[in-house]
Amino acid sequence: MECTAQVEIFKTAVIAAATAATMKGADDSLVLDASADGELWLLGQSREIRVKRRVDGAKVKGAGRLALSAARLKKIVDAISGDEVKITTKGNQVTVKSGGATFRLTTVGEGEQWRVQEIVTPKSWNLQGDIVKKMFDLVRWAVSE
Repeated sequence: MECTAQVEIFKTAVIAAATAATMKGADDSLVLDASADGELWLLGQSREIRVKRRVDGAKVKGAGRLALSAARLKKIVDAISGDEVKITTKGNQVTVKSGGATFRLTTVGEGEQWRVQEIVTPKSWNLQGDIVKKMFDLVRWAVSE
């Protein structure tokens, strides 16, 4: 699998999905899903919330689905710069390149890889990123009180 995306769009998607995947009670798994129709999706979930975010404008060569540490990927996207990010996989090794930086990750083991499943529910909502951010900020404030 090989994916290329604009850095800022990829960062936004990772942060949105990682927020759910790193909440209390979550298992820190973030699923990177490159579909055969050329779309790149990031999925993160906890017991309370699921975030599925498409990476607009991504270019995908070869479909694949893998699970990564959400916290680790978030640290990587915080550190990258440049205009474009390239994600490649070889076996269970994932390489993230942007600008002059190269990061290597190992995917979650075979038995752990599908722990984050897509939840099919009759009720779902599409929310804009600024609304989701405000919701998280309000919950964070309420918990801190």
